[in-house]
Amino acid sequence: MYLPSADPDSVVAAIRRRAPRSDDIVLLLLGQQGHPDLDELVSALNALGVAFLGGVFPLVFAGEQLASEGAVLQVLPALGRAIPFWDLHRRGAQVADIEPQLARASERCATALLLVDGQADNLGRFLSALADRLGNAVHYFGAGAGYYEGLVQAPAGSGQPAPARAPGFVRRPCLFCPEGVFQDAALLALLPGAIRLGVRHGWRRRAAGPIVATRTERNRIAELNWRNALEVYREIVEPLAGRSFSASTLYEVGQAFPFGLYKEDVEDLVRVPIAATEHGELVCGGEVLEHSVLDVRSTDADALIAAARQAARAALAEPARPAPGPAATAPLRCVLVADCISRYRLLRERFTEELDAVRQLLGKHAPGAQLAGALTLGEIASTGEGFLEYFNQTIVVGALHG
Repeated sequence: MYLPSADPDSVVAAIRRRAPRSDDIVLLLLGQQGHPDLDELVSALNALGVAFLGGVFPLVFAGEQLASEGAVLQVLPALGRAIPFWDLHRRGAQVADIEPQLARASERCATALLLVDGQADNLGRFLSALADRLGNAVHYFGAGAGYYEGLVQAPAGSGQPAPARAPGFVRRPCLFCPEGVFQDAALLALLPGAIRLGVRHGWRRRAAGPIVATRTERNRIAELNWRNALEVYREIVEPLAGRSFSASTLYEVGQAFPFGLYKEDVEDLVRVPIAATEHGELVCGGEVLEHSVLDVRSTDADALIAAARQAARAALAEPARPAPGPAATAPLRCVLVADCISRYRLLRERFTEELDAVRQLLGKHAPGAQLAGALTLGEIASTGEGFLEYFNQTIVVGALHG
């Protein structure tokens, strides 16, 4: 459900009306504009005595609402309280305190719900360590939280997003749970229900290469084909873009011409060059492993909207991968959506068509089911087969059962 105001009194009153059970957890997605002091919100929720986890996002949506303020509230069954992992830049791959809930997850088909700081360091290492610990016992759905300045949003419920201004990522505490408010962190909640996932991006190959990331460090590409990364990227992309660009204008071009990383049997990864260092290193919105083979992608509005429709169809209409336990055949509880903020900037006034594509499939295959989601700084998904991936420029639709 959507709440026009996210002040603590309004949120507490809404939770009381929903009357969560002792084994439920409250998921809160806050719009970045005008949200309350997060410490005050945490104190109010702790006084209420409910389990909860939440994050701040550029825009949030539920039903027909799309807004940069207010909150989306969803009550979900859970196997335990949310588990925080903080200081990822120092602790990196450290994963602990999961065992009691993991034992319950092995008996009941489970979903790992993840909220992460979309600008945290070592996210790739953390996700790899988490997947090593949980294995294929769970399916994964997650979203990157954070602040993204430079978006002007129409009033809540108007259905008409306003055009974007110059973008800007801002690092601030953006995650919260009973233990406090966090930056450079991740929150995990294990849910007993199965989730059916649709993951699509709609980006097509424009320049095949070969382009090899010959020297990288986490999300920085220092060399492509043994040469300065920015120089090589400009040589490839400027003819495609029909314009020259420099490090200072890289983001706008990189958003339209990201890298693609081939993945067998799953949706390819997209990595957006969001900045360049003074040495010509490309800073991407996600890790790029050394010796990765890349290509350059492009898209258009029709392809992005078609990809959203395909993701919704995969989650709601196509046969699911068999999952153990009674939760696999349980009724649909809600549909969660993580939709990359860059897709909003690219689609602009047509962005509502992307959400409408999901709503139409939901109305056809699961009328009455709730839709909740956010525009994100990265998307997380895996059905337990292959790697747990951190996506860019992608829409992930998760149909949660149980």
